[in-house]
Amino acid sequence: MSKLACMLVLAVTFRLVDGSCEVNINDLADPEPVFLKSNNELWAPVNGTLQWSETDRTLIACPGSTIDGTNLEVASIECVCGTTFRIQGSTIDIRRVVCQRRTDSIVWRKTAPQNCAVDGTLFNIGFDIPTVGKIPLIEVCYDMRLAAPIYSHHEIRGTAIGSKIKSFTRPRSFKSDMTPPEVDPSNLFTIRSSFATLTNLLGSETQAKKFMPHNSSRLRLSRGHLAPDADGIFRSWRLATYYYLNVVPQWQICNAENWERVESIARKMAKNMQEDLMIYTGSSGVLNLPDSKKKLIPFYLTTVKESEGTVSKIPVPSLMWKVLKSRKQNAAIAFVQHNNPFLDEATISDRLCDDSTHCAQYGFVNGQFKNVTRGYTYCCTVDELSSKLPSLIPSEARAAKVLCGPK
Repeated sequence: MSKLACMLVLAVTFRLVDGSCEVNINDLADPEPVFLKSNNELWAPVNGTLQWSETDRTLIACPGSTIDGTNLEVASIECVCGTTFRIQGSTIDIRRVVCQRRTDSIVWRKTAPQNCAVDGTLFNIGFDIPTVGKIPLIEVCYDMRLAAPIYSHHEIRGTAIGSKIKSFTRPRSFKSDMTPPEVDPSNLFTIRSSFATLTNLLGSETQAKKFMPHNSSRLRLSRGHLAPDADGIFRSWRLATYYYLNVVPQWQICNAENWERVESIARKMAKNMQEDLMIYTGSSGVLNLPDSKKKLIPFYLTTVKESEGTVSKIPVPSLMWKVLKSRKQNAAIAFVQHNNPFLDEATISDRLCDDSTHCAQYGFVNGQFKNVTRGYTYCCTVDELSSKLPSLIPSEARAAKVLCGPK
């Protein structure tokens, strides 16, 4: 399309845009490439659109695949007009550019800093782009000894989250990259395996069925994301969350009910504030369930024989926590959930703060949060959370003020 034709189209439609090229990400064909900004960082749209000035050049990439119609994993594109770009001397409609197959993310161990919490190792999940290098999307602090994540850190892109790509098909499986070789999470997280483990721990199927009845799809363990896929903007970003490095055993009803409400609050806050919110998500403790003699038994998904003896691994956490932090305001808020739909609210003894007023006080009222069967949930200041879990909450999650919601 010529420059004159582009000008005529703009004139006829009376449409003014900041640049000469623009694409709505929901018009992109699946699987779309990874878009990089001119500084080679991951590019998130503003209100659903990516924009270029005339003759701007940026990179697109299909890590682990190739751009359809080329033999390239990464290519430079030059804005011509509208959704028309030049790539390798040919003009193309960027909306029709796809990868030959879904893009691959990778996991790598961070080199500086290497460690986190007390026993944690830092990993990045992201993309390895030829000629550019590794670009992180999610950071995970992982306990190799317990084969369990301690916390994750990612950002919710405030100007993009409200218009993320809507069509997304979840992958059939999670990846086990960087998990200890002595455990097989793809088997241990299954309903069959977790029920067998609980039966062995509690001494009988009858007792295990009190917590995992066979006729319930909600009273079972799920693979609970720390960094959730719904926080991603592009399909490739969402796919990158599907690692066992990024999940803990979470009761499905807690995950699908009140924890999903917390995740939705985080996305709504980022969208309303039009700000990239820092999100830290983790777990704490080990859930104890009673055997037939009412003795409390810690719930781990497996045990492994090691040189020092039998070691329990992959704990079912007793608590989940999530911190939302605004850099601009230097303010943060923490949400805590009891990962136990069998609690008696009157006997909850391990609250991390005075939960009676905090959510209402700071503008996060939700009538379901106190529903125990959906995952008892409450709000804390990050200082309160840090005082109870001092070795788990990274210093970067702390803030001078409390982040308030829409009261």
